[in-house]
Amino acid sequence: MSLSSEEPQPSQETLASIPGSDHKPADSSVNVDSADAAPDHHQHDKKPDDPPASGRPSPEPQEPKTDFIITLKKDTTKEQYEVYKQQLLDQGAEIKHEYFSIILKGFAVGLKPSKLQSFQQDPLVQEIEKDQKVHI
Repeated sequence: MSLSSEEPQPSQETLASIPGSDHKPADSSVNVDSADAAPDHHQHDKKPDDPPASGRPSPEPQEPKTDFIITLKKDTTKEQYEVYKQQLLDQGAEIKHEYFSIILKGFAVGLKPSKLQSFQQDPLVQEIEKDQKVHI
């Protein structure tokens, strides 16, 4: 609904005097001093060592995974292979490739280097090496 210019429009005082109305007359004399204004949160310089807003310390950064080739001994049985595979998964390894043949038994995995030592000490392991490109 649009108001035409011919219809009288209520004044600010009239609107304010209507019972139950929340309308308050505009006061053009109000001057907001910058000290009374709401604080500007963008001006707060947060120091890097400030704790997070939750008050809890930040978690330690995640250790990145490194790609390794784990070669098992040739006499490893299928059952031993599966148990070793489950141990890898339980320790958070990402199995990228599996090899179980007469020629090669092992895995290509993404693994946190801090977990590597426990796998190197397993009697089934022949060798663990960092996965990398080989140039001939």
